[in-house]
Amino acid sequence: MARTNKPSTSRALFRDQSGQQSFLDTAYEDEIRQTQQQKVSCLGMTFDNDEERRKHFLSLLRDKLKDPEFRKIEGFPIGSDEDILALSDPPYYTASATASPMLAAF
Repeated sequence: MARTNKPSTSRALFRDQSGQQSFLDTAYEDEIRQTQQQKVSCLGMTFDNDEERRKHFLSLLRDKLKDPEFRKIEGFPIGSDEDILALSDPPYYTASATASPMLAAF
């Protein structure tokens, strides 16, 4: 018995290789690009996009990591500054919630 191909009801993750978009459908890739370009509000501040928000709060965390007293907080992670920054998405998440300098803002 021959198998028939049913039309797909799921969205495409990427555009097809020709780059042509369907009239009604947008690829998930395009939706991500659109959301990355939207303005973001966080803790009363507005940023051009999520990447700008991330850069801003990572720089604040980077400055805070230079403070030796901050590193003495119980539960502070053992690791290099770059490792801690790579594992963090401030102000939403830092490598150690007990040592997050952003907690007071919430």
